[in-house]
Amino acid sequence: MPLSPSYPVRFTGASADPAARTIRALRAAGFHTFSHTTPVTPGVSLSAPVIDRCIDELFSGRAHRRAGAPFTGSLTAGSVVVIRPLGIGALASPCLVLRADVERTAAAVTAEVIYATLPGHLECGEERFHLRWDRDAGTAAVTVGAFSRAARPLTRLGGPVARGVQRLMARRYARAVADPGVGCQDRGVATSSAMWG
Repeated sequence: MPLSPSYPVRFTGASADPAARTIRALRAAGFHTFSHTTPVTPGVSLSAPVIDRCIDELFSGRAHRRAGAPFTGSLTAGSVVVIRPLGIGALASPCLVLRADVERTAAAVTAEVIYATLPGHLECGEERFHLRWDRDAGTAAVTVGAFSRAARPLTRLGGPVARGVQRLMARRYARAVADPGVGCQDRGVATSSAMWG
């Protein structure tokens, strides 16, 4: 039997859709939404090897480990990963990888991972990691976005504190992907708008 996310199927993939109507529908269903972007620069000259190292940080799991949330499993579409915040087994949270792609064109390189929570996760929702290098503009950035609501008593009791921790982790994920150990500087700016915030 195929695995199903722990949230309504109509929201599958919504972490990649910042349209106002999608955000309104998520919030009406009790989900909190956020997005955080960290530029991959200044401090280095952007090049294919630098971007490839950023992509490797994400797909290898090193970014998650550096952020403090190591996982077991593989970030490939259809696989299950189990994330352990702070490395604590009791907080083990399973996710279904919905998308894990790298696309390279003459104009841009993009890498994207989306995973959905499965029953037993601390939260109920979806998280997206998106790296884009715009070759023409000479810019690159990592965006982590998500929608979620509490799924376990611990996170329900945590309320705003739990949401604050989630936002902190998003910033750490983005910084870890954007700084693959080659001198990239974190110039992260939390994105806030009428849609994501």
